[in-house]
Amino acid sequence: MTGSSGIELVYQSHELDSETLLDLGKVEDMAQVTLNDKPLGTVWSAPYRVTIPAGLLKKSDNLLKIEVVNTWHNRLVGDTQPKDKDARKLQWDNGLMGGRSHSAGRYTFSNRPDAGGKLHPAGLIGPVRIQRFESK
Repeated sequence: MTGSSGIELVYQSHELDSETLLDLGKVEDMAQVTLNDKPLGTVWSAPYRVTIPAGLLKKSDNLLKIEVVNTWHNRLVGDTQPKDKDARKLQWDNGLMGGRSHSAGRYTFSNRPDAGGKLHPAGLIGPVRIQRFESK
């Protein structure tokens, strides 16, 4: 999916009193993480990890939200596919194009990449893990 997508997960926990690490695994391209309505951070490069402060995890009903965004590349490739030709009708209330509707299969307008372009990996690839910090 191009743009933004998210996941919400309610789960049980056994690690309550120590600082822990949330490892998102592989992410394409950026993710914003919230746990129990507390923002944990935004990650945009490997390793895709955020710290969960001690005391934030509850014994039950932990709400983890991960919102992932990626680049426009896949949207641009999708807009050039033949099956999308004339899939939408556009009309501007301000009188642009004489107020007439216009057929368009695109959500974006660009001459690159072409219909044969390859899609990039997108989303939360994972695996997602909660890990204890290692003492040294």
